[in-house]
Amino acid sequence: MICPEKYYLCGLMAACGELYQGRGEAKLSFDFGDWGDIEKSPGNAVSLTRDFISTLGPKFLEFYKLNLDVQESSSNWYAKLSGDLSVLATDLQTLGFSCNGKLFSSLTDRNSLLSAFLGLNSMARPGLIKEFLSGIIDGRGSANRNHRKFNAKAQMVAIQFPANVSWEFMFALCQLFREIGIMVDQLCWNHPNYWSGTDAYYPNWSKGIKLRIVLGDVLNNSLFRFGSKGQSFETNAIEESASSSASPCEAKTLSSKEVDFKAVSAFESDPRIPENLRGYHFMCGRHICAALGCPRVSEEALQTLFTKASELICPYSVKTIGTIDELQGMLFREGEIHSDDFQKRTIALSRLLLANRDDSLRPVFNEFEFSTLSGYPVSKLLDAIASLLQKSDDPSKKSNRVKGNCMEYLNSSLHHHGEILIEALVPRVPVPLFVSVGGYAGLIGPRVPSLVKGLISFPDSSNKYLMKVRKPTRQELLAYAWYQQG
Repeated sequence: MICPEKYYLCGLMAACGELYQGRGEAKLSFDFGDWGDIEKSPGNAVSLTRDFISTLGPKFLEFYKLNLDVQESSSNWYAKLSGDLSVLATDLQTLGFSCNGKLFSSLTDRNSLLSAFLGLNSMARPGLIKEFLSGIIDGRGSANRNHRKFNAKAQMVAIQFPANVSWEFMFALCQLFREIGIMVDQLCWNHPNYWSGTDAYYPNWSKGIKLRIVLGDVLNNSLFRFGSKGQSFETNAIEESASSSASPCEAKTLSSKEVDFKAVSAFESDPRIPENLRGYHFMCGRHICAALGCPRVSEEALQTLFTKASELICPYSVKTIGTIDELQGMLFREGEIHSDDFQKRTIALSRLLLANRDDSLRPVFNEFEFSTLSGYPVSKLLDAIASLLQKSDDPSKKSNRVKGNCMEYLNSSLHHHGEILIEALVPRVPVPLFVSVGGYAGLIGPRVPSLVKGLISFPDSSNKYLMKVRKPTRQELLAYAWYQQG
């Protein structure tokens, strides 16, 4: 039977360890970022050195007869294990890990890890789960102070894994936290629908998987063994300006982000997405959790989302920014979109700001349908125009996001430059609106509920949460515009 200390070491290995049983090699790789950088945070680096020498090294030697050789390079720390790895490999395999590479990538069945814990004595189980999760947090839990809850100034602990982490492993971790009474505040999946809700063509969507829990829960349950981590967590807690707690998933209501207007991504069939989820569209992170089989997702919340799906889904990009040539290539690459679908218009920025002041959800340029629901949301259009003005003023700026308040930036631009006229290609059919400023352009997708309703399907009878959204055909676009205009 694995003792408590071994559960901790196995958790640490699962978080950042590699083991090649055939070659007799094992190592741990830690990326502590600026927090553990010897030049930027020398105090933390000294504390980390103490943790490796006085805590980690002796534990590996006592319980696995393995020597630990630590090397530090800037913010990256490495530790090589030497000795007979067979006992460590056996313990990791008991938990479901394959010992032939990065351990966090090797778990193929969540149930192997969960059953290894749930089969334990009920009295001992919570303590052993805490030991395992302490290893995870020491290895991957970020102690940076910039992890805060969006609606409060309360500290969070982000447990961050790279894109090649096993989704089964992350699912199991979430369940293990819940098993000891800790609610996960967010589980951020490595999926384009999660990381790029508006830009269908955003290439850098693969950001890894992040699990966020409230700092207070980490401290109250002492989910760490590194003194350096504990000291930073305590300091962060002192600086909190608001307390916070995570709600059970069953009780969570829909957030404004979850009910926002979002795009069907061009990357939904990307091979980096697990095969059982590939080719499907997900409206929010909880939708992914439900599709993976989590029984705790609020069915009521998801059904509310599905009922509104045709109003919240755009079959094209909601907002994409780039050069004129780049975006024209993207636009006309879609075979159903033709250049003669558009008419040139000039838009006065002041008029759009007035429309937004009346109703930020108000659609504009809905020539193809006389409906209060259909058209291009004026807030999305203004957001794109702000990005274009910023790009035009400073082409070296890489980010398409406007720093600060978007409306304040636009009003300030009007104040300094007078009326600003935006060149636009306004579609006669429900496809993206094309706007340009200088050499830069933006695509803004249409909200067309009555068209999108026919594009949504749930084709898998064994999983009611798997949703597909297809592109409209050329014939559907023309028929739709013709019918709506009578």
